[in-house]
Amino acid sequence: MSKIYISPSNQNNNPYSYGGTNEMEQCYKIGQACNTALKRCGFTTMIADKGQAMYTSINESNKFKADVHICIHTNAGGGKGAEVMVFEKSAT
Repeated sequence: MSKIYISPSNQNNNPYSYGGTNEMEQCYKIGQACNTALKRCGFTTMIADKGQAMYTSINESNKFKADVHICIHTNAGGGKGAEVMVFEKSAT
């Protein structure tokens, strides 16, 4: 089974328009829910600590030897739907 690293946003300066909360708080909740669901499905997972620096998460993910690194953000801007970015390492 694949190893999955979950990296919730650490952006506590991005306030939500409602609820007195911010992107970091909500994305961490989403990350915890993902972590629980993925483990239930048999995946090996690791989740970054709440508020952890991006480069620390990258280093942890690499040490964990994750097959998939999932960043969780709730970006503003009026977009619709999900945005997925993929970085593929090609053999050289």
